[in-house]
Amino acid sequence: MIRLEEGLFERAYAERGLRRNAQLAARSFHGTLVFHTLLACVFRSEPPPQDPERFAQELLEIYLPEAGE
Repeated sequence: MIRLEEGLFERAYAERGLRRNAQLAARSFHGTLVFHTLLACVFRSEPPPQDPERFAQELLEIYLPEAGE
């Protein structure tokens, strides 16, 4: 899964002419998703996102700010 995400970040960065570490971005992105899933579904210390698509979009905008435009 991380290799897929890394490829997507590489492509997105290349299309935008950005020089960013796609491997690090993919691991960070994936880790954030896992962390929030653990908190919500395993430990139940916070509720799951009410709108998972919106949550994913907001998270993606951290890594690709222009993605929401």
